[in-house]
Amino acid sequence: MTLPAVLGIDIGTSSVKALLIDAEARVVGVGRGAYPTAQPAPGLSEQDPEDWKSAAIVAVRAALAGAEARVEAISFSGHMSAPVLLGEDGAALAACHTIADQRSVGEIALIDAALTADIAARTGNFPAAHLTLPKLLWWKRHHPEIFARTRFVLMPKDYLRLWMTGDIAADPTDSGNSMLFDASRRDWAEDLAKRAGIGAARLPRLREPGEIAGALLPGPAEALGLAAGLPVVTGAADMAAMLLGSGVDLAGDVAVTIGTSANVIAGLSRVEPSLIGAMNVEPGLAPHELYAIGSHFGGGGALGWLAGLLSGAERPDPAVLAPVSLTAEGIALGSEGLIFLPYLSGGGSPSFDPAARGAFLGLAMKHGSAHMLRAIVEGVTCDLGASLDLFAGLAPRRRILFSGGGSRIAFWPQLLADMSGLPVVNASASDASALGAALIAGVGIGWFGDSFSAARALVAPKGPAFEPRPTEATAELRRRFERAKIARRPDLLAGQPFTSA
Repeated sequence: MTLPAVLGIDIGTSSVKALLIDAEARVVGVGRGAYPTAQPAPGLSEQDPEDWKSAAIVAVRAALAGAEARVEAISFSGHMSAPVLLGEDGAALAACHTIADQRSVGEIALIDAALTADIAARTGNFPAAHLTLPKLLWWKRHHPEIFARTRFVLMPKDYLRLWMTGDIAADPTDSGNSMLFDASRRDWAEDLAKRAGIGAARLPRLREPGEIAGALLPGPAEALGLAAGLPVVTGAADMAAMLLGSGVDLAGDVAVTIGTSANVIAGLSRVEPSLIGAMNVEPGLAPHELYAIGSHFGGGGALGWLAGLLSGAERPDPAVLAPVSLTAEGIALGSEGLIFLPYLSGGGSPSFDPAARGAFLGLAMKHGSAHMLRAIVEGVTCDLGASLDLFAGLAPRRRILFSGGGSRIAFWPQLLADMSGLPVVNASASDASALGAALIAGVGIGWFGDSFSAARALVAPKGPAFEPRPTEATAELRRRFERAKIARRPDLLAGQPFTSA
């Protein structure tokens, strides 16, 4: 017997994931299709938008093959700040520069001070190379012939939806990173686009994430193995979809996600001046919903570095750290004097510092790989404290919802609770962005009571909370970390003594 299901398609940074869920938000089918990211030179990162289509076909067919399901709607999530330049014929004019691409750093200085101030006040974000506007200015400056032919600018999930439906549109959650979106009005800031030299005409119409954008066309339907005419729901940016799929309640929760980087996310009632420059502000799924992201570049990537060091593999299996983490769990708080500064890829929120560098401080003969792992976890947690403190100063928070690879290290949730003073609950979804996309599809066709809140409640984590146990030792660890942070800038260390105690 086939059961009704909805399909979520997530365009990630390295693969497309397809997820089928039933009306109780239970996963009934999963598929994945990989695609390459080209890195033609240091600091460059780009993808071919056509690869997303091929990978989506592989992923959707794999999900359908393992499920007895009747798909009733489709929706999307996709990686952010990755503009696709669309020509008049609806085809991509060039490669997509991803959020990790840094070639537009030089364009930031071309945005005048008055425009920068207005962008910050209305969007909550200062110009930065990982956001969309500098990328568009790079195309205009370096390839004016391509920019002149650009009819619309879309994000990855919008490009995939265009292929499936013919609909050219964006949504608020993906548009927040453009720096051309007025967060208070939940609409394009056309005057900012004009002043920046982008032109408001290149900004596509906006649809809400749960709005039906069109019907699945026959050609894509055949390629995907689906029925033509299925309702296709607009979808959202991967971060907004992830928050939904993780069950995060932005009214009171803080989300901490440990991936290659570490993110700290909480809801806002308005654009907060104190967060401008320290975090990125984004529109949420629901009208008038805002959240801020503190991006800490030293997250799980430091654990990946350690796994590579221990295994000798270029792309190590994270499982290599499992026995090391078991030993690290038995080491006392403070790693027996070892401190780690998690700035292997520079410093992130709240005081971005690309020149920052990582370090182990206080190394002694007694320290082994387990001490290093423990120190990495403690260092990342201390670094997250800066963003957690900013959120705590704005409004009381109920709990931390912990997800990502870091949540698989057994002692990390308790450490996070002790350092933050908040209860910590592990998220239950492993593919939260794809699950969020599927939930959006359900909301779009009237499932879950037409409510994102009801959909979120279905997937909210039910596990026990790690209650905080703050002690003088946790406070001292934080103080030691703050003193040690001077070592993140080797160029400023001359004449500065360091003591680990």
